[in-house]
Amino acid sequence: MAGKPGTHSKRATGSIEKLPSGALRVRVYAGVDPLSKRCHELIEIDRPGPQVEKEAEAVRVRFVHQINERRPHRCKPLAATTIRHIHFILSGAFKKAIR
Repeated sequence: MAGKPGTHSKRATGSIEKLPSGALRVRVYAGVDPLSKRCHELIEIDRPGPQVEKEAEAVRVRFVHQINERRPHRCKPLAATTIRHIHFILSGAFKKAIR
């Protein structure tokens, strides 16, 4: 479902450019450095050959997986039902508590 948090889009990440020599340059955006505010990109150039397109696509996929592994963890907030259950349990425990 589009627009739902936590869902990933199916669009391709990164680019593969053909160089004048016949080699392919794989470039994937890896975020912004928090101190210098400069963009990070993972770049690799594959030499020309018979399977260069397959190799370049494999490098692009490897870069995307490498970036996703390093992505910071985002906690999901507790649902309203969970909060109500916790509140119900704790309020009962506090009512029975003895000083």
